[in-house]
Formats: sequence, structure tokens, C-alpha cells
Amino acid sequence: MYRKTFIVLALFIFVFGFTTLDGAIAGEKRQIKSHGASYTTTVNQIEVGDEEGHIILIFENHAIYFNEISGDKFADRGVGFMDINPNKPAEIYMTGHGIHTDKDGDKMIRSFKGKPVSKGQWKGVYTITGGTGKFEGVSGGGTFNSYMLTPKQSYVEVEGEMEMP
Repeated sequence: MYRKTFIVLALFIFVFGFTTLDGAIAGEKRQIKSHGASYTTTVNQIEVGDEEGHIILIFENHAIYFNEISGDKFADRGVGFMDINPNKPAEIYMTGHGIHTDKDGDKMIRSFKGKPVSKGQWKGVYTITGGTGKFEGVSGGGTFNSYMLTPKQSYVEVEGEMEMP
């Protein structure tokens, strides 16, 4: 029972969006406030074997996001893993990386970490770790909140800031 519950929770893995940097000024901090929908495309489960029900999930998902501040819409891809042990719920977590791609093909890369806070809801933090094109040298981070809609779909809210060097 625990295993099925956690597998369903794991399938709603999220990604989250960012604002674009058109016209950004060096050192300028930009607020991020985005929301969107993600769809999990790949999930692989591996039994750990130390305790019954303890699994590792490896996932990939894709999303479309809307930035409430700039009005931009953009695509996103996330990859990561989750360590799920129903015998130790306080230790359940996920971690991974995401890549935001804007309309010009420039990419912003981030890492993220999160934990379940209630059935079907995860919260966590992200850190912008780099990028290409107009995102080269960008930094920043913030928080996310993800809500499972179906076993493979979720709604995500993101807030934070980013800064150009």
C-alpha cells in the first residue's frame, strides 16, 4: 500500500519556469513568479533492497510555463531522482536538475531539492547554476510548490529571483 502511494506521488514530478532576460542589465536582479503544468514522460524504479518498499525513482518530465511578471511563455525539462522509503517518511526527498529553454534556444540550468509536505504536494528550493546565450553567468534561486493533478501531471508555482553578472 505504501509503495503504491509513494509511486503515485512520485509520478507527478515537477519542473518550473523562469523569467527571460531580454534587455537585462548587468547586476540587475529580476523577480521570478511563474506557474505552469508539467507531464512526467519517463519513470524508472529501482528496488534498494535494504527495507521492504524502499525504492529509488529516476524521472524525466516536460512542462510549459507562464511568467506572471513578464508575460513570457516557455518550455522546460527536468530530470532527477527520488529516494522513497515508506518506513522512514521523514527521509523521503527528491533532487535533480532542470533546463529552461527560451524562444531563442538559450538555456538556463538549475538544481532543485524538495520534500513531500502533504498528499500530492511537494515543496522545495532551486538554485540557478548556469546557462547559455543570454543566460550565461546568471545566478539566483527561490522556492517551488508542486501539486499533483493526475499520476503523471502536476501544477507548479515558482517564486524567486535571478541576477546577471
